[in-house]
Amino acid sequence: MNFSVTYENHIVGARVRECIDSMVRNLSSDLAANVHVVFNEAIANAITANLRKGQKEITVAWHQTQGHIRLEVQDRGGGFEYQNFLPKPMPAPEATSGRGIPMMKRLCHKLFYLPTDNGVRLHAIWNLDSG
Repeated sequence: MNFSVTYENHIVGARVRECIDSMVRNLSSDLAANVHVVFNEAIANAITANLRKGQKEITVAWHQTQGHIRLEVQDRGGGFEYQNFLPKPMPAPEATSGRGIPMMKRLCHKLFYLPTDNGVRLHAIWNLDSG
């Protein structure tokens, strides 16, 4: 399943939430919760990236096979230095930011970013064989 969403006032429509709900319907409750958290954080990061370029469109892709799930979220914000964020540990409890990417890494089996022409595409992968 692939779709793009254009948002106003930084609010992503109920349609997107309904799509994710339908995609995780047959997953275990723990896995569904992890997918929801990663999805919400990825959308929040994409909106933040888009703000830099005045963009209001995010593309979401969902691929599910017998063995794995791959969620992709692409922004149009010109990208960011994602290489600097992936190796970082969880920040101190008193930190006011910086938890999102380390948290997403912990909630899926594999997380990586690839550059696009006008932003980045997050790939979050869960292996269904191992929960």
